[in-house]
Amino acid sequence: MFELPTAVWGLMIGSYAIFLLALLGATGGAHAAFAITISAAYVTMFFGTARVMLRQSPPQARSALNHAGSVLQTAYGPLPRGAVFGQVLIVPAVVAFFGIGICIISAVVM
Repeated sequence: MFELPTAVWGLMIGSYAIFLLALLGATGGAHAAFAITISAAYVTMFFGTARVMLRQSPPQARSALNHAGSVLQTAYGPLPRGAVFGQVLIVPAVVAFFGIGICIISAVVM
């Protein structure tokens, strides 16, 4: 799992799904739906490639970050669980909020 708990992977996938659904809701046209479908295929390939790589590797132990108070050893020193979650999830969360913002702006303008 690249030392990340499954919850992190689920939150990342969910963030990108929220973004794409918000864009679909904001645009609503057939041309936009086609482009969003292509984008969804790329997101699926991104996460699917990681999944395939994990299935090809030997079985891995559960992530150390599954437990509260745990740390991840990095090249720059240990990072607590919350810091790891924050660093990994900040971009997907901002992307999801961006999509929601576009959807809200689109609803107000229309």
